[in-house]
Amino acid sequence: AKTAVEVPIFVRVLYPGKYLKASLDAPDVNIGQFVNMKLRLENWGKEDLEKVDAVVNVYDPNNRTMATIYSSNGKIPSRESKDAQITVDTTGYSPGEYTVVADIDYDGKKLEISDIFKVGSLNLELVDYTQEFLKGRINPFDITVKSGWNSPMDDVYAVVSINGKELQTPTTVINPWSTKVLRTYWDNNNTEVREYDGTITLHFSGESEEHPIKVMVVKEMRVEQPLTIEQISIGALVVIVAALIIAIAALQLRGRRRKRKK
Repeated sequence: AKTAVEVPIFVRVLYPGKYLKASLDAPDVNIGQFVNMKLRLENWGKEDLEKVDAVVNVYDPNNRTMATIYSSNGKIPSRESKDAQITVDTTGYSPGEYTVVADIDYDGKKLEISDIFKVGSLNLELVDYTQEFLKGRINPFDITVKSGWNSPMDDVYAVVSINGKELQTPTTVINPWSTKVLRTYWDNNNTEVREYDGTITLHFSGESEEHPIKVMVVKEMRVEQPLTIEQISIGALVVIVAALIIAIAALQLRGRRRKRKK
């Protein structure tokens, strides 16, 4: 056996004249937190950049300007880069998705880049739940929820109140902005076939929210399953074997009668 090591080598081919590459990283936050964005500026041109300025605007979901930040970054020599920190206070922002647009001017040339960040609130959304159940069996009761929080949400569970019963799901943790299915079970062996009103109470991180629901218990429809080819073949074989046994028994009985007559 032989070992080998491969190392990639990256070669940067510079553009003639002045050329700027830029990127913007805006992380998600919760309400009232600061968004610490990073604006990376890289000089990929053969000439030095004497002056690089940026105007950063933050827009809400309705395209209204929420903040404007100016960033002056001075000179960036060829093959070098700079990182600019852009900070935005989200106090007073509503939960939702915000767009950041950076308009960059470098030695008279223009460049526009953008990114998106979310402002989260401590909220657990009820996305969906099982609405139809079969009478005469224990049915799974699935509750789909979605986190609107930019941090892990702990102690998450649901309590279903329906037809005088309370059904509770196990406690779990939901990751930021993720969707999860909470499951409990409803015994419908003694319930009537009809519509039921109830509530689902979501518990999360010390908070709770109640949601009214409607579900239906229906009668199970039993459908006759058609015989498969294997079942038909086995049945035919059994009939043939039984017929052969009867025929052999009849021949043996006839032979015995002839012997008695002789």
